Amino acid sequence: NQTALAQLAVAYCNAMVSDPNLSKSFFGASFDGSQPGSWAQTNQSMLINAIYNNVVGTNAGTQLASQPSLSAVQTELNSLIGTLAAGSAGTQSGGAGIISTAACAAVMSSASTLVN
Repeated sequence: NQTALAQLAVAYCNAMVSDPNLSKSFFGASFDGSQPGSWAQTNQSMLINAIYNNVVGTNAGTQLASQPSLSAVQTELNSLIGTLAAGSAGTQSGGAGIISTAACAAVMSSASTLVN
């Protein structure tokens, strides 16, 4: 089931990142997935905060006692974004969208969003 959730998360995040209106609504008005991946690394705080707020959830102002902290998510996503930006996605056109999709899907398919 975890594989199916990961596939669903990648499909959802890819569709959202690929749609300019949805991606700007999710990440903010300055989001541009058509940029090289280095853009994602430069703007990783904006990306990570948007993913955390929209996926893990702090928009209502209340956190669950067992949800991951923003700093824990930042640590993991900083590493992921840095690794991906150091590869071919870092220089290719649209790399920011690829990296943003991966970061979104990593959180969306993580244990923080699963309910038993």
